[in-house]
Amino acid sequence: MNPPKGTSGDSRYIQYHPGNGHHGEVPYYKISQPNKPTVRIYMDGRYEID
Repeated sequence: MNPPKGTSGDSRYIQYHPGNGHHGEVPYYKISQPNKPTVRIYMDGRYEID
């Protein structure tokens, strides 16, 4: 569950995706914040920056 987004457009949040389904096989955390790249940190040690 994500925290509610603020009205000022400056919301930051961390999401956990348990793996399987359309998110891929490996569980990961997704870190999002305004004006910054999105970061995904996978439980197998990999990470991606969008």
